[in-house]
Amino acid sequence: MTFQIHRIKKPLLERTSARRMNNEREVARRAIAASIRNDPVPEMALELRPIESLKPAKKRVRKTSPEQLNRVMNCLSSLGQRVPISVDKPGTIINGHIVVEALKRLGATHVWCVVIDNLDEDEKDLLHVALNRIAELGEWDIDALGPLLIELNDVGLDLTLT
Repeated sequence: MTFQIHRIKKPLLERTSARRMNNEREVARRAIAASIRNDPVPEMALELRPIESLKPAKKRVRKTSPEQLNRVMNCLSSLGQRVPISVDKPGTIINGHIVVEALKRLGATHVWCVVIDNLDEDEKDLLHVALNRIAELGEWDIDALGPLLIELNDVGLDLTLT
């Protein structure tokens, strides 16, 4: 009889142990998933802020050439600021340093900003690099770009703004 109880008890204990391990793994997986920011469209505030209230990022890693600054100034002069820069709540620029510099030189006193207040310092640095790097790594569809540029030129638009 003892042998029969042991024969039943051992598989039962093994199944219970396996279930416990699976539950522990699931709890750990859910904890990790809960800590990862997975909202692809988080809430953000759009604000018109005084340019003088903004501060450059401490770890700015992108250089601005005079030619690039002139190009941005020309674009802003012709089309206006159509995309907000990114700042944190205190006003440190996350992305858009060149736009701020160009607007200052054009005499603007305010700039449209998206306020990002739900990232820590490391995540802000990562976002700064990612926004610049992702655009840099993209490729143009030359077959589509060529005809579009010809069309824009034909209607008299200034292609030096691109």
